[in-house]
Amino acid sequence: RTNHFLAPEPALGDTEPAAAPGSLARYEVLRHRLAGRGRDATAELLASVLRDHTGGAYAICSHPPAGADGEQEFQTLASVRLDFAACDLDVTDGPPCGGS
Repeated sequence: RTNHFLAPEPALGDTEPAAAPGSLARYEVLRHRLAGRGRDATAELLASVLRDHTGGAYAICSHPPAGADGEQEFQTLASVRLDFAACDLDVTDGPPCGGS
């Protein structure tokens, strides 16, 4: 759920970081969790990154806490992991952690 440009030229006019700074925080979590992994990242590591709750409501995997009464109005709707080399696709319907 990183919603901002990384390339310098498009980033110049990008209003998303100011409007939704959680995007920058999610990107930093991704960078930290995947640092140095490159092609060595396993499917399980990638799945665990998608389930990461660092940042609370603005986490990569975002959803209301169990039993919440609507205080959080958004959540991760789906996540997708593509493995082009293995011709594999994993899609979750809803938060990748299953909402837990």
